[in-house]
Amino acid sequence: SIGSKTLQVYGTVGLDKVYDGRNSITYAMSSGYSALSGIAAGDDVYLMGAPVYSGSTVGSWNIVQGTVTLGGSNASKYSMTWNNGSGNITAAPLKVRINDDARFTLASDTAGYNGYSITGFVNGETAASALTGAVSIARSNSAVNTAGVYSGVLVSNGSTLAGSNYNITYVAGNYT
Repeated sequence: SIGSKTLQVYGTVGLDKVYDGRNSITYAMSSGYSALSGIAAGDDVYLMGAPVYSGSTVGSWNIVQGTVTLGGSNASKYSMTWNNGSGNITAAPLKVRINDDARFTLASDTAGYNGYSITGFVNGETAASALTGAVSIARSNSAVNTAGVYSGVLVSNGSTLAGSNYNITYVAGNYT
């Protein structure tokens, strides 16, 4: 009896992506594995399925076999050995925008001003599920009390907002 021929399959090395809350590799990025070689001429054998990252959060991960297997009418004549690849999942951008606000000249500034909004969450995440800390807002021109439009003066001041899967940036708000 003749045994099956073993084919070596290698996970891609250096396959990086931005955090999306999943461990999947999309075909837009790469197949995630090497091409098959060593198949006898005329044999119908191919790879099917998808490898995955060994983790889904920001960090360095192995590219593991996932659902990759041999397919084709001659696949039973072969076996496959998977060799892990590697890649990084990098932080997704998250933007905290300080909302614009206004007040009458003789009125006092409102605590917290008009708040803030956050954009960039992935995979259904929210501030409550993905972040810790708080946003603190201050007016960089607090000594100015004359009427006018002041661009970019509502700023993050001592904010402690953090999330291990996000790169947080702050956008200043305007004050009228």
